[in-house]
Amino acid sequence: MKVRSIALVAALLGPACFAMPAAEAATGAEDAAQEAYLAAYNQLGLLEYCEAQGYVDPDVVALQTRMMSLLPTPKDAAGAAEAQETGREGTIAAGDQTMSIADASAGEGTTEAVCAEIGDAVTSSGEALPQ
Repeated sequence: MKVRSIALVAALLGPACFAMPAAEAATGAEDAAQEAYLAAYNQLGLLEYCEAQGYVDPDVVALQTRMMSLLPTPKDAAGAAEAQETGREGTIAAGDQTMSIADASAGEGTTEAVCAEIGDAVTSSGEALPQ
């Protein structure tokens, strides 16, 4: 699992639904919305973890929270608190895949580098938000 893909998971999950028949698309879209929602909460927790370690500024956490406020809440929003707590513990989770930030760091350099990469992706994505 590439760390940089976590930061953009909400944008990447939606297009897969367009190739499905209409009946499946509704279910697929809801599943995708729930996955994106949970991934966003996990990412918020990861950024909180990174902030606690001194690797990202509080502004990045605030920007993630602001961007999340723009996501629609899926019908089944259960699991958001758990996804966030998983991130706070230093575990990246997307769909059914998980990886500790320490393991991700092995391929990316250091935990600080992984945190910076996630923070940079959030900052870049947040630049498009209206002020």
